[in-house]
Amino acid sequence: MAATPNPPNQVYTRNGAEHPYRMIVEAMREGAVVLTAASAIGYSNQSFAALLHMPLEEVIGCAMEGLVAAEDVGRYQALIDQGQKDSARGQISLVARAAPASRSISR
Repeated sequence: MAATPNPPNQVYTRNGAEHPYRMIVEAMREGAVVLTAASAIGYSNQSFAALLHMPLEEVIGCAMEGLVAAEDVGRYQALIDQGQKDSARGQISLVARAAPASRSISR
């Protein structure tokens, strides 16, 4: 994968080994994200978007910190810090939008 500065945010991918991996990530039920250096979501699978009750298009580019529950912001930052040195694993709570619901009213 290669990102180019002109035009901004344009990403090119190769269809080699990345394609099967991307298919697996898209098909799995667990949410998956890739964060940019600024902790924005650069990639998300549909399962992660569904956890947040958000369209995938709105998830991409969001600041991850804005999706972390207030009580877990410290834990999230500790995971990010550890992940920059070594691998890190932990659990954090996310803030989801209210799920859309259909309602009907009759008399």
